[in-house]
Amino acid sequence: MQLGSLFDDERLTLIAQPNCVYCGVDGALSIDHIVPRGAGGGHEAHNLVRACRPCNSSKGKRDLLEWFNQQGRFPPILLLRRYLKLLDLYACAAGLLDYALTDDRLMELPFAIDRLPGKFPDLRELRL
Repeated sequence: MQLGSLFDDERLTLIAQPNCVYCGVDGALSIDHIVPRGAGGGHEAHNLVRACRPCNSSKGKRDLLEWFNQQGRFPPILLLRRYLKLLDLYACAAGLLDYALTDDRLMELPFAIDRLPGKFPDLRELRL
């Protein structure tokens, strides 16, 4: 399966979303880590997104999907795509790609695998 590059995702994000990736507001933005630093996320560009301060503070050290779930919202598609690519990178580096999503070894990864969406909202409700 071809995932495409994170560079292409970032280029699309810059074109489509020059604002907070979480809520869409424009204005003063900060940098947030998709995988929080406390959970092992680094300062690499593929782990960084633009976020308004309220969203950044609200998300804090929580997993991205856990936070969106607690907000009662579905993550924007490009953000979900990046999250899944990061999951793939981490799982590949840990040698876990051949295991089922239900395998306990995947719990070592800094991702809320149990929160991966099985259903998507109606197309009209999705955001890039």
